[in-house]
Amino acid sequence: MVFKMSNFDQAEVAAEAYIYLYPIVVMEITRQKYGAKTQSPHDANLLSHSRTLANDKWRSVARTNIDTLASGVWLDLSKTSATMTIAKSQLRFYMYQFLDMWTDTYAVVGSRTVGNEMVRLRIAHCADTAVKSDDVDFLIKSPTPTTWIIGRTYPNGDTDLADAHQHQDGVIIKYDQPDQVRDINQQITFAANVPPVEQATKLTGSEFFILASRLIAQQGIHLTDGSMSFRLRSLGFIVGELYEYENQQALVKAAVDQAPMRAASALKSVSNSYRQTDSGWSIALDNIGTYANNYLTRAIIAKFGLAANPPEDSVYASFAPLDERLELDGENKYLIHFEKNQIPPAKFFWSLTVYDRDGFMIPNELRRFGIRSSDNLQYRSDGSLDIYLSPIKTDRFRESNWIPTVKGVVTATIRLYGPSNHVLTGNWEPPAISRVEN
Repeated sequence: MVFKMSNFDQAEVAAEAYIYLYPIVVMEITRQKYGAKTQSPHDANLLSHSRTLANDKWRSVARTNIDTLASGVWLDLSKTSATMTIAKSQLRFYMYQFLDMWTDTYAVVGSRTVGNEMVRLRIAHCADTAVKSDDVDFLIKSPTPTTWIIGRTYPNGDTDLADAHQHQDGVIIKYDQPDQVRDINQQITFAANVPPVEQATKLTGSEFFILASRLIAQQGIHLTDGSMSFRLRSLGFIVGELYEYENQQALVKAAVDQAPMRAASALKSVSNSYRQTDSGWSIALDNIGTYANNYLTRAIIAKFGLAANPPEDSVYASFAPLDERLELDGENKYLIHFEKNQIPPAKFFWSLTVYDRDGFMIPNELRRFGIRSSDNLQYRSDGSLDIYLSPIKTDRFRESNWIPTVKGVVTATIRLYGPSNHVLTGNWEPPAISRVEN
């Protein structure tokens, strides 16, 4: 459809639309890259499991955690539901996060929400008329026909991996009517060796908007997105129809072409979306995991931390200061000193992970990418804790408390799983990161 502009600022609307559409595009690229594997809908278990913790080779999602073993599956619920069975977890922490194609979390099943007993669930699209039946404990409905389920299982160190694998194997997802599943492998259009966010960035404005229009026709929009659908219409973008870029007015086409560049500054840093402490930490407590109509936050998280959890499950504190004077150079030595009452208050576990500028783990001989609360950390006699970041270890450092770095900008993320109310109410923040000379 061609729409004649009147009192709209085409460039402003196009940049706003790009930010709104960004998450569903990144999700689709992620699905095509990692979800379209050789798999039959008739498989007895559709879940895939990682048997090792994340490392520097992982490039699928920025700022991956080092704490949990990952599991995952992409489901097509357009014509069939699926059933999920979770075996008793024997007090092991686990969680399975359910995301729609807009990156919103619509359910979390795990230790915090259902406990550690065996549980059985049915998963259906919201348009499905299915109701809860006696053979399941819960019925979960996805806002979009395609859903991504991500599992996280916590091993208490390398010696616990075998038992953690056993728990993973006790989680089973299968389609109720596998013959009704469409072929989700049908449109592989992105290079296999390029991370999804980079792929999204490489799309021209017209390619981006055309792809987004196809995805919306398949997945729909949220019920609260009505106003945005009106704004999109001013670009000739009609929800449910393929975008006719070539038929638009020259000014509209120019605005669409420039949209990626105009939106780039808003999407530059995760810190753009959250209040930052004086010491450079940004803590995500609001509009995280579920975003309502906060489209900018949703897009930023899709870029820098796709599939972030709701704060009730985990809280992330990210060191990515807006003030360049606070940036960390991995060539230097740094100290993070936690007073006893400042150590991350988490019911389940916490960690501190270091990344390069792009949010990927830093290769090193120790293959150590962060610190976990279950590690054999050395605490001071007063109960405080020192963690060191540097390219080389010195005699001053306790090796167990040292995270190797390399020259160049580095960032850090602290994760708290099962954060205390003290955290959720905004009454805790990490300490400053101090440079040390030797």
